[in-house]
Amino acid sequence: MATLRFISGIHLRRTALNDLFSYRNMTSMSRNLSTSNKLNMDTSRPTDKLKQDAKSIFAAGVDAVLPHRMVAKALCYHGNCLTVSGKQYKVDHNVSVVGFGKAVIGMVGAVDDILGEHVQRGIASVPFGIQDALRKAGRSYLLPSDASKVSILEGAKNNLPDEDSQRAAERITELTQGLGEGDVLIVLVSGGGSALLPAPTPPIALQDIYEVSRTLARHGSTIAELNTVRKHLSLLKGGGLAKLAYPAQVISLILSDIIGNQLDMIASGPTIRDDTTPQDCLDIISHLGATDSVPTSALNFFQEKVDTETANETTEPTACDHVLNVCIGHNQMAAEQAKKHAEDLGYAAVLLSTELSGEARKVGELFVVIAAYACELYNARQSTCEDHNASKLGQDLVTLHGLKVQTLEEIRTVVGTAYENKAPICLIGAGETTVTVTGKGKGGRNQEMSLAAAMAMKTQSDLNRFLHGGYHVVFLSAGTDGQDGPTDAAGALAHPSQVTLASQSGIDAESFLRNNNSYSFYSRLNDGTDLLKTGLTGTNVMDIQVLLVLPPDQIKK
Repeated sequence: MATLRFISGIHLRRTALNDLFSYRNMTSMSRNLSTSNKLNMDTSRPTDKLKQDAKSIFAAGVDAVLPHRMVAKALCYHGNCLTVSGKQYKVDHNVSVVGFGKAVIGMVGAVDDILGEHVQRGIASVPFGIQDALRKAGRSYLLPSDASKVSILEGAKNNLPDEDSQRAAERITELTQGLGEGDVLIVLVSGGGSALLPAPTPPIALQDIYEVSRTLARHGSTIAELNTVRKHLSLLKGGGLAKLAYPAQVISLILSDIIGNQLDMIASGPTIRDDTTPQDCLDIISHLGATDSVPTSALNFFQEKVDTETANETTEPTACDHVLNVCIGHNQMAAEQAKKHAEDLGYAAVLLSTELSGEARKVGELFVVIAAYACELYNARQSTCEDHNASKLGQDLVTLHGLKVQTLEEIRTVVGTAYENKAPICLIGAGETTVTVTGKGKGGRNQEMSLAAAMAMKTQSDLNRFLHGGYHVVFLSAGTDGQDGPTDAAGALAHPSQVTLASQSGIDAESFLRNNNSYSFYSRLNDGTDLLKTGLTGTNVMDIQVLLVLPPDQIKK
């Protein structure tokens, strides 16, 4: 079931980096995708304008959590004193840096800018190809300077552990275990860090970690489930890196890609004590129905640890008293900025949830029901009649889709605002869904969600009444890291005519969705114009969804 849980002084090295602190001046996706700050629906193609706005709203969310901005807010340096979250550290050419994740390359540059020559050494494990990708995307400002003492090592192609990421983990291990009491270790952590820091625990081999990661992902595991298992297969995860760094002082700056910002789950918590057990790992594998697919070596490893811990009563979690863990960025920051940008464009906007989860295609269908509900509410306002249909749809959203009553009220409120101000409607979600892979196609959770939404737009009878009556709807789902699954797309856009246009071109949307082949669907349709290709963004705070509804009375004839 899909769920919507609602939760309510630096000198930079390059002039271009100063633009990061001014949204208006930033050379970024939002400036490239949007050329107007005022809504103008005086057009014969309102759907095209909605698609342009959806891209711009998404881009604004990404811009809000670029790593330089987050690190600069977290670190305050003055007179050899570094202050982080109220705690002070003496720095005097005694700082080392290690990092792992999709966003850490930009974080490294920010640390260099702040601490300069006090950084003596460092290793950052980053995704394969990210440096070239950032250059091609016009984001070279996120890269460390040539003078940086932090070595950048690429690996984990397709977000899976490999020999390159293992070599980086070994280098990080060597650096960390050589630190002493007078050292300060800054650890930079972001989503994707688990695959970039494998360090298997003997007798587990790197191939075992690879197979476990791939198998659990294909069985629809959440990031929290996957990382719980990976913690117990690695020497550095689950507080292992923190233990290795003792007695050095450790500052861990974390960019969250986990729902609820569970710090122990982000990159499998290398600097955070672990309270999970080997039995939890076995339970997760069993729950996902993956027992027959996971390597026997991993199952035996977990069972032996269970038996050992049972015989020895319990194992104490790793102590991390010398570590300060700080979450410097998360998806709520991105979603709130997306909402603000939508309002700047003239929309009546609401943030539905920053904890969106569930099966991607079910969530796509859910957004279509929400679109129908918003149309029903607006129509009832317009005709001053009782909204019986809206009440029924609202009840379905609560009982069938798990929406909170409070969220329904927020939708009702924003539709009321839209009607009073004659504004289109923007409904924003954020979080991370999963895909249970049964086919052999190519895609990612965001493209699959959009394709499912496009199909639902064609078949959802309540919405179709309004589409025929002149309403326009566009839906976007995309990953803030710029890469959705093993593809070069961040996500995709859906609109009501998409499936019909595909059918006219001999493309059967249902068969593509059934084969988990959303990327191929969107690539073949209109030369891929509805794929969102941003390139790697340099950040990672899960996904953002943007649903736009334009009532017919707002389209100038």
